[in-house]
Order: sequence, then C-alpha cells, then structure tokens
Amino acid sequence: MADRHDRHPDRLRVLARTGQAGPARLRAQHRRYRLTAVLAVLDHPEGKPRSHAPDYFARLTDGTALVLDCRPLNRIKPRDQAAFDAARTACAQLGRRYEVGGAPLETLLANLRWLAGYRHPRHHVPDTAAALRAAFAVPTGLLNGAEQVGDPIAVLPVLYHLLWRQRLCTELDRPLHPDAVVTTAAA
Repeated sequence: MADRHDRHPDRLRVLARTGQAGPARLRAQHRRYRLTAVLAVLDHPEGKPRSHAPDYFARLTDGTALVLDCRPLNRIKPRDQAAFDAARTACAQLGRRYEVGGAPLETLLANLRWLAGYRHPRHHVPDTAAALRAAFAVPTGLLNGAEQVGDPIAVLPVLYHLLWRQRLCTELDRPLHPDAVVTTAAA
C-alpha cells in the first residue's frame, strides 16, 4: 500500500538516478513498522542483498515441507554456497527442511529418457495393460513378464508406458535390461 511518503521528492530523485528506491523508501517503511508495533525486522545478511529462488518446494507424505535446490555438487561455486546457506538458515527458522541435491545418476537419466519415449497415450492398450499388471503382481523379470502376456514386440511399448506412468515399478537407477525386476505399483 502506497502512502504519501512513497512520493517523497528525495525518493523520486534517488529512484530516477539509480532505479532503486533508496533510503527514502526505508524511512517510509520504518514509519509503517513503528505504527504497527513491529518488534523486529530481518534485513539482508551481512548488509548485502541476497536473492535466491529454490528449485522445488515439496509437501511430503508426513505433512512436512521440503525445500530443494538441485545443482551438481561439482558446480557449486562459493556464491552459490552462500545462497544455499542463507536458504538453509531461513528454512530452519520457518521449520522447513532444506536440501541441496546433486545431479541425478546417469543411469536414471538414461532410463527416464527411454521411458519418456513411451509416455504418449497411444502406447496404452487397456487389455495388454491389464494383463501386464496381472503378470507383474509377483515381481518378475522384465522380458519374462512381457513374454507371459504376448509377443514382446507388441507388449514392450505398453510395459514401458506403464513404467512411465508408474503403474508398474522397477529400480530406475539400475540399467533397464531384460532381467530387471518389475512389479506392480501397489507392491
């Protein structure tokens, strides 16, 4: 909410010269704090403005919150580390968990790229999908389960689609090979 102090001539002069509100804006904020009985104001740490937007905010199944930054650990520079530390401190003050996750495993990325090729609904054949879910009700090797249902050439695209949609599960951080153990998502 703007007040008459936001249009103070000093503020407009500083804003016109630097593009930033400057000290006049801070004086106006201080007046507002005094009127509303604010007890404390957290300013920029070490007097330096710091801006950082974490990559993800997740609500976990237990109801807690997780703030996550994703950066390959070998690419974190000192300035990044300072931003991560400030985010970790802010999250701790708010009762949130904060983590910096490294780069995903190459095998996981390769498997996800492969399965992404089967994400389109055209790969969902309802009868074959139902037969695959029944075949993998007991954990079974990928190719063995596909062969139980029919010709692997016709069945594997549906199986990969179900893996992409997480209707079937396997360890994606291991190579997706014919003996990879696949099971239903409920198991």
